Amino acid sequence: MCMMAFGVGASAQIVVSQSFEGTSLPTGWTSFSNAALSTTTGTSYGASAGTPCAGTKGVYKNLYSSVPSWYLVYSSTASNGAAMTYSFKYLAKAYDSSVPVSGSVAADYSVDGGTTWTTILSPVTLTTAVNGSIPCTTVSGTIPAGTIATGANFKLRFSSLYTSPGDYYMGFDDVQLAQATSTPPNCTTISSPANAATGISVTPTISWAIATGGASSYIVNLGTTPGGTNIMNNVDVGNVTSYAIPTGTPLSYSTQYYITIIPKNVNGNATGCTETSFTTLAMPCPSVSAPSVSATGVSTLPTFVWTAVAGATGYKISLGTTSGGTDVLNALDLGNVTSYTLSSALNPNTIYYYTITAYNASTNSGTACTVRSFTTTAAALPANDSCNGAISLTVNPDLLCGSVTAGNTLGASLSMAATPCFGNPDDDVWYSFVATETSHVVSLSNIVSTGTSTTTDMYFQVLSGACGSLTSVVCSDPESANVSGLTPGQTYYVRVYTYSGAGYNASFNICVGTNPPPPANDNCSSPVSITPGSSFDQNSIIGTTDGATLTSDATATTSCQTNRYADTWYSVVVPPSGTITIETKSVSGSSVSDTVLGVYTGSCGTLTSVGCDDDSSSDGNFSLVNLTSANGITAGQTLLIGVWNYSSSTSGQFKVSAYDSSLLATNEVKEAKKLIAAYPNPFYDVLNISDVTKVKNVLVSDFSGKLVKTIANPTSALQLGELKQGLYLVTLEMKDGSKQTIKTIKK
Repeated sequence: MCMMAFGVGASAQIVVSQSFEGTSLPTGWTSFSNAALSTTTGTSYGASAGTPCAGTKGVYKNLYSSVPSWYLVYSSTASNGAAMTYSFKYLAKAYDSSVPVSGSVAADYSVDGGTTWTTILSPVTLTTAVNGSIPCTTVSGTIPAGTIATGANFKLRFSSLYTSPGDYYMGFDDVQLAQATSTPPNCTTISSPANAATGISVTPTISWAIATGGASSYIVNLGTTPGGTNIMNNVDVGNVTSYAIPTGTPLSYSTQYYITIIPKNVNGNATGCTETSFTTLAMPCPSVSAPSVSATGVSTLPTFVWTAVAGATGYKISLGTTSGGTDVLNALDLGNVTSYTLSSALNPNTIYYYTITAYNASTNSGTACTVRSFTTTAAALPANDSCNGAISLTVNPDLLCGSVTAGNTLGASLSMAATPCFGNPDDDVWYSFVATETSHVVSLSNIVSTGTSTTTDMYFQVLSGACGSLTSVVCSDPESANVSGLTPGQTYYVRVYTYSGAGYNASFNICVGTNPPPPANDNCSSPVSITPGSSFDQNSIIGTTDGATLTSDATATTSCQTNRYADTWYSVVVPPSGTITIETKSVSGSSVSDTVLGVYTGSCGTLTSVGCDDDSSSDGNFSLVNLTSANGITAGQTLLIGVWNYSSSTSGQFKVSAYDSSLLATNEVKEAKKLIAAYPNPFYDVLNISDVTKVKNVLVSDFSGKLVKTIANPTSALQLGELKQGLYLVTLEMKDGSKQTIKTIKK
């Protein structure tokens, strides 16, 4: 819905139809925080105050102890002295499940710019239970003729006041104001497309200005001749200021169109409105996706793929052995399709050039479409098509893959069945390497599709033994896998293929890397000590599984998840509270995205599991264990912690921490002496700030990090009585742009 307010003149009047669908207040509207209308304040738009009464949004504001009042005002000097009908809707909704709606709403108007006011809605008390809401409530009536004199400084004011213990969203929507008019509206001006514009879309959006004089709707005439209406003939599009040509009935390409917008109301149509014109763009070229530009190793029976062009009824292809050449195909009409496969094979190892154009009954893409090229495959069997022809790989001393070997499955044939692995090894190629350590990382990179069908999904298998009597060691769908349990000096084979079947091939680089040495805490017997803190971030440390091995301790069980690899070990002493949380999280840039966590009492070799978790952390698939005396732990007891990779193909850094909210750190209290203080701590209902002059905003979050309250321009006494008992983080946003966070406890 749009908003209209017209200037004083022969056809002036106040007309408003507003549902606040934008992201700012429309022209004529202002938001204030005081009844004197001297201090403006921001507003929000959406459904926070409840289901909108019209459209998809309403205007709203959060009212609570720190924002106790709101005045929404519409102003106009366009009155014609006639009677005005009015209607509007108000609604409200509690901020969250812990607070109610508690306040009032009223409305009045002024004809002298706000000096005096006349009530049209006496204060209505708004109150609900906790987490309650008040749906759209309509207020309507008529202000008699002569009340709002011609040209009067008219204001309509909606007033909202908070009362304790409320914390709620107050909203207004669907505001309608109308004064009668006795003449047709004036003509409008078309803003888009601009007059005489060229290169316009065949599905353009036509936009125009709001007509003065009280238009209730607009008529669109559109044709291909001056004054023509063969496309749209007196089509009433409603009380809008834009109209989009439907994608199902696009305009024609390279065609000049003439358009007139005629405003209307109950008194008739505007007269003498100016016609403008625009010309649509030429039919565009199709966007071609295959074969890609300068692709190599393309099948001798390639498939050409492109996207549909709006309005096209068919496509043509030209193909030759020179740029722009047509010696293979000369503008072959393919019909209305978006792919085409050659029926006769091209020559192998040859560069071809092709162009695809679109057409319909009246026009085509012309000669501007891009000429693309590709090179066909040689199609011979690769030298490493079988195990006996395996190419020897250089073993890198690290994981940087300074030495890689290029490969391609194009032309390769099936060597043996996939079992026990998966995929379709109809194009497998072979490599070998001599192990220098007990574990290596095999990885594929720079994968490019080279077959008649597009794929970059690769699969590889590592095997031991001799050709003809091989034993599978690792199967890997991921392009990288850690291969452990190897014997230094022994030769291993790697079979690489595309996962899909016939027609799918790809080129790639293959690398064999060497893991770094195991970390110092690779075994249960050498754990890294963790100092427990009051939150995850306080004393978290960064661990790594790079080079780590799987524990041989049979008592280090993880009943929650048996799929685990490459563990490292930590220890922590249970704090005096007898409770502790142990958690892992991600490190930016690390390939580790999933861990398995086991917590134990006892000694290495005779461990007893007291906690196990796979994916309970708030950080993706990382782990979290909450332990109390019910789990068999006691204050002062040392716990051993094992952290495993969930995946065998990834290793790297992660964060691990042990914490308990009872450990509100004394070192933080010492540091706080230099900063702004909050007291008392713990507190009941009021938390005091020692120096509020430096503070711009206060943000209150619960211990999970969820923002529960925002206080702008705070006083020194923060009213927090509505908070539940528990630990909260109070963040002070300073006027100089800095921040300070204080841990507090609500009793």
